Amino acid sequence: MNLQEFVRQYDGKHLDWDGQFGAQCVDEARFYFREVCGLEKQPAGVIGARDFYLNFDRDQVLKENFIRIPNTPDLLPLPGDVVVWDKSPRNPYGHVAVFVRGDVRAFDSFDQNLPTGSPCHLVHHTYSNVLGFLRPRKEAACG
Repeated sequence: MNLQEFVRQYDGKHLDWDGQFGAQCVDEARFYFREVCGLEKQPAGVIGARDFYLNFDRDQVLKENFIRIPNTPDLLPLPGDVVVWDKSPRNPYGHVAVFVRGDVRAFDSFDQNLPTGSPCHLVHHTYSNVLGFLRPRKEAACG
């Protein structure tokens, strides 16, 4: 399955990977890791979505399958990059989604639970509060 097929298949659906806490953004990421990136083993459990980025160096699955790229003003992510946001005053866990398209000013990603309770869908964002990106090492696999 590629990124476009993933978006088509899950648009408007709630994904719950672990059966806990309902359909969260991390659940969508785990489906993406398995179905598009082909990961047989999942990254370690996280308390919040931002931990995928912050704990990268301690997670062998992430290190073997992704490159961690910090958010900078001139970076243009690639379709299929995993976007990770930091915590905010209203959200102590951060957020994670999949970059679909954009430019250096704004982008569209495939998100779940943004706003809270929403199913998977495309969301328009600026780069505000984005920690960085996890770029699949096998670009063809996740793009």
